[in-house]
Amino acid sequence: PSGETSSAEATGLPYKLGVFMRYNDSTGAQMRAVMTKQFDDLNKAGGIDGHTVEVVFYDTEGNAETAVNEFNRMVSEDKVLLIIGPTTSTNALAVIDLAAQSKIPVITPRSTNTSITKDYANEWFFRNSVADCYQSYSLCDYICEDLGMKKIAFIHSTDSQGQGQFDD
Repeated sequence: PSGETSSAEATGLPYKLGVFMRYNDSTGAQMRAVMTKQFDDLNKAGGIDGHTVEVVFYDTEGNAETAVNEFNRMVSEDKVLLIIGPTTSTNALAVIDLAAQSKIPVITPRSTNTSITKDYANEWFFRNSVADCYQSYSLCDYICEDLGMKKIAFIHSTDSQGQGQFDD
């Protein structure tokens, strides 16, 4: 982090990465299984520049407070170089400033809340998903322009994702 040579680079030790997301649903369990296999395959192939990759996995349980605690644990105790997760926007918003404070790059693979990049963007937090606003705009364009509809109703869930998509 921050342009310095890490102790792992200097000594040939494993690169330590953290992964935290909600594992109590089928998507989270599948993502963990895929990542575990990919990191195992990477290590069998020689790692990264001869360094194996050691991964710590933590379950956020979809809870923002748990996400903050696990993030802090990965940074202070595990000394990770990179973090993958979380997978929910509520958890991403809870840790986005922590990424900048700790200068640890974080990549969220599924968080879609527009505020993540519109209102809280920083150089340490990255998203690998399409923001809600683009999904909402595309849907509205399709309904109005391609289907020619003039009046539509929007039924949405009242959780943060549904409300965010409605607002966009």
